[in-house]
Order: sequence, then structure tokens, then C-alpha cells
Amino acid sequence: PRVPLRVGDDAVDGSWRSFMSWRLSPRAGATLERANLRLNVREVVGDPFATLGLLFIERIDMGPGLDAADWSAPAIATATGLSELPLGDIELDVTTLVADALARGATRLDIRLRFGVSSVSDDLASQVRITSFAIAADPPTLPPTLGLQWRRGTN
Repeated sequence: PRVPLRVGDDAVDGSWRSFMSWRLSPRAGATLERANLRLNVREVVGDPFATLGLLFIERIDMGPGLDAADWSAPAIATATGLSELPLGDIELDVTTLVADALARGATRLDIRLRFGVSSVSDDLASQVRITSFAIAADPPTLPPTLGLQWRRGTN
């Protein structure tokens, strides 16, 4: 069975990070106005923000595909750390991450979600679970998506 994306630590003190990637296709003659990471926070287990600190949304370079090196790859750019997430559908502003990728000529936006502290040795799960696919639930939820808003250039 599929499970949601996880960020935090689990009951055996294993650490979880989540990774997402989208192809970037800038619109000719347009300027990026806003970028939102749209996701569904399905569940918060324990108190991850008190235990593990801020949740960081980071732009990394995964190269041609996700591999073990991406776990600790240096962040190219970081959105502000979050101190909480509400349950349900939310939009997180990632405009600075997308703008940075476009300015550097990147053709993909690779995102990593991680807490400031990877794991705490307390044998308690402290994590956020994010829906990453459509599931049979009421209401159904969608995978994380990237919403881009463009502004046409003026002549």
C-alpha cells in the first residue's frame, strides 16, 4: 500500500525527509509573479515542531534522479522555515525558490522538505504526513502540485 510523504522522525528514531520535482517551462515574454506548493497535510503525529524545530522547504539539485546523496545535498536556496502547518489543503509560497531556479537556468525544480533536527532519541514518532497521491478518502486529495502565476511583459 502507498503511504503519504513523511517528514520528521518515527517511533524507532529513524529520520524522514520528502522530495518532490517538477519540470520548469517558463512562458515566453512572461515574468514569474508567484509560485505556490499546494499539498494536503494529512496528519501530524506527536509534536514535530516542538521536538524537531522548523520545517524547511529547500531547493536542491537532484540531478537526473533521486539518490542517497540527495538526503544531505546542500540546499541551493531555502524558503523561510515553518513553525507549524495546519491540517488539510494548504499553499506554501515558494516564489523565491522558483525564481532562483529560473535565474540559474534550471529546467527542473527539486524540493526537499526537512526539519531542523533530523531525529530525537525518544522512541516517539514526531512527523508530518503529506498526501502525495489520490487516495480513496472523503474528500479525495491530490498529489502535491506546483502552481505558477505569470505576468505578461509590457511593451
